Amino acid sequence: MGLRPSGCWTCRIRHRKCDSRTPTCKECSDRNVQCHGYGQKPEWMDGAAEEEKEKLRIKKAVKENFRSLRRIQNRARQNRRDVTPRLQAVPAHEEQDWGASGSLSPHHGSNLPDSGLDNRDYASISPNNESSSGSANSTRSAHIELAGQEPRRMPWIDSHDASLLMHYLDQVFAWQFPYHSYASRSGNRGWLLSLLIQQGPLYHAILSLSSLHQSVLLGREEEYCQQCIAFDRHSRALRELCAFMSCKEEQLFNDATKMTEFLSSGIMLITFEVFRGGEHDWQLHLNALTSTLSQLTTQDIFPPGDRRDHSQRDQMHDHLNFTENKDRDGLQFLITAAIWFDILSCVSTGKVPALPYSQWLSIPGLDTASVMGCQNWIMALIGDLANLKQWKDNSIQTGLLSTRDLAVKGQRIETALENGLAQLEIDEKGLTDKEMNVLWVSRMFALAALVLLHTIVSGPLPKLPEIQSAVSRTIATLRTRPKSCPANGIVWAICVTGCMAQPTLQQSFEGYMKEMLANHGRFGNCSTILRVMRKCWELQQHGIADCKTAMDEMGICALLI
Repeated sequence: MGLRPSGCWTCRIRHRKCDSRTPTCKECSDRNVQCHGYGQKPEWMDGAAEEEKEKLRIKKAVKENFRSLRRIQNRARQNRRDVTPRLQAVPAHEEQDWGASGSLSPHHGSNLPDSGLDNRDYASISPNNESSSGSANSTRSAHIELAGQEPRRMPWIDSHDASLLMHYLDQVFAWQFPYHSYASRSGNRGWLLSLLIQQGPLYHAILSLSSLHQSVLLGREEEYCQQCIAFDRHSRALRELCAFMSCKEEQLFNDATKMTEFLSSGIMLITFEVFRGGEHDWQLHLNALTSTLSQLTTQDIFPPGDRRDHSQRDQMHDHLNFTENKDRDGLQFLITAAIWFDILSCVSTGKVPALPYSQWLSIPGLDTASVMGCQNWIMALIGDLANLKQWKDNSIQTGLLSTRDLAVKGQRIETALENGLAQLEIDEKGLTDKEMNVLWVSRMFALAALVLLHTIVSGPLPKLPEIQSAVSRTIATLRTRPKSCPANGIVWAICVTGCMAQPTLQQSFEGYMKEMLANHGRFGNCSTILRVMRKCWELQQHGIADCKTAMDEMGICALLI
């Protein structure tokens, strides 16, 4: 590739410094304007009327992007002014940590404990401590003795941290889980607040997320400062999570609160990487989550009434009993999110799900729709598609691919998808807005799964009638999005389907992603997904490609959530 000292044509006409990134430079993508690339001089660049017209168009797009960011910024600032810290400071003469002596400074960033866990937590996981396997009452009693019979004090949370926590609960959580239903059994976020008060790894992970979100809403100088805070909190969350991971397996699995803290911290660290574009570092955190969760069974988390399988508990897991624990709601929520991440990551990694998704998703008590908006049966079929892809690849490598077996396996999944889509049409009548949103999101994922199925069975060939049909149905469904339905939770479906769109339909998917970029600014992985689709379309001009091929060519592995 030749040198591009002058940058793209858009930056040259704007007299801006260009990083020469392909397919679009950062200067253009950040401002949501068309990057005219690095090839031959555009026809409109004639030094006359056409060039002036293009200058005005670019200038208008930059101004509109600025206004959009300013609107988001003003809303965020107004929210921060409206926030009143809900956690009150302990009087100075009574400042004391939960289970350890020593005062905590009220000044931000000074004398913070090295770990968000108190001494009581560490005492409870000591191998020589008999209370480690005792009841919750004995743990509370032990704590009261340590504290000199005085009631526990609320840990100090300064006003800045309190503001960040409220910003997360009010705004970032809704962006992270846009289809979360507060009316469902997983709707109570009390477990989350309970963990935040302990100021462990989750506390710092959430502060990093909140700071990162605020950073893109602010001016350049404020953005830099806020990003420094975000990365500082992120580093601290990683350090504190390492302390959790250093615990012995038995100690982690014996304490539901620690298990919930570990899983929730992992989810937040994954989300942090996704909010930055989600191109690389999320895999380490997801692997840690799935490695831990693979040692749990449905019997460990869900009571018998929520399971179809009423068999005896595995002897290997006799020590686990989270079903009656106060943290059960949090564990069920986090397991649902982890399964979601695990299944959707397969398109990017080319691997199969690490968790036994079929077993988990068959539990009536586990509802992915109430957390992520998509019904269980669709997620299970997407997991099946990852297994079908691996079976096909392995069969090709060994020279034993049976096209008849491939067709039979594919037909089984296609029938399940089409039957499910037909049922979604029947279920539409007389529903609430929330229920309509679930049906729409489920339909989008089912249609994307249909595109993925045909891509696996027949190859990534956009001109195939079956792929064209599924892509067209997806575009038709996109146009029926309920007004109350957030748009940012279906990026996996958009990317998988959009990569298989023919040139005449590509503009629909590009326009949808640009709309999301306009609404969310530079926060999240929308720009990454747009780049993946454009790279895929570029590769298809010279051969066959899908979203995985495009990512490989770009040297990234994007988590499409």
